[in-house]
Amino acid sequence: MPLIDFDDLLIQADQLRDSARVDQAISAYQDIVQLATDDHETFFKARALHGAGVAAKESILDNNSSYYRDAMIFLTAAKELYRSLADQRMVGAVDRDMAICADYAADYPTALTYFQKAIATFERSDFFGELAITYDKIGRHFSKIGRLDEAKMFIDRALQIFKKEPTAGFFRATTLLDGAKVKFQLGRFEAALDQAKIALSWFQAEHPGKNYLRRQAELYGLISAIETELGENKAAIASYDRYRNLVKNFDPLAIKVVEQDLNGLAR
Repeated sequence: MPLIDFDDLLIQADQLRDSARVDQAISAYQDIVQLATDDHETFFKARALHGAGVAAKESILDNNSSYYRDAMIFLTAAKELYRSLADQRMVGAVDRDMAICADYAADYPTALTYFQKAIATFERSDFFGELAITYDKIGRHFSKIGRLDEAKMFIDRALQIFKKEPTAGFFRATTLLDGAKVKFQLGRFEAALDQAKIALSWFQAEHPGKNYLRRQAELYGLISAIETELGENKAAIASYDRYRNLVKNFDPLAIKVVEQDLNGLAR
């Protein structure tokens, strides 16, 4: 029987997730879970359950979403497997992803509980990239509930911590995206545009095995909104066209999630 290339299967599933093809991604991750039956394959099983949870997050619209329920089930199972492997870094990462799922569902007390667990794990470690992205996501949590000064403070702290982990490119680019959203909410449109374009350049660069189409779409939508505020109407239309072209192959609910998030910034 030929050996199963779990790394390649995970890359394929990740590409579906990064393209916001949520249901296909979840199915691909579940196939990996079914294949990873041996004890030495436990990490791949955990990684697939983790990926399924993160993929399901992209279709969470509110607290009643079946995707919220499924995401938390997948992530809880992944966390138990990571614990069995004594992998504290990934346990903390799952806690952070559970918090992010709760934020998508507007289940803010649950989100804060899991963020506190993740911080407790990473503050006593040297996983600086994980710590930084966790502070970033706490910043987004506070921006969602209208506490923008605290949001900016946590995101600024994240960017400082990234100086200790210069290889955390994806996490840093994500933080720049989140920071641009907060600057937009604060009315600092030119600074928001600069930061969003830096983030976009990272996600558009070549990353073997990755496409980051969902992130690029989110950024073009944000950039279009910023350009509209700055009166750059021609550029705004061009950016919006790029956004629409990217989301056309996303799952319908995933499009609604992106649009709900972008619309929420203008309130």
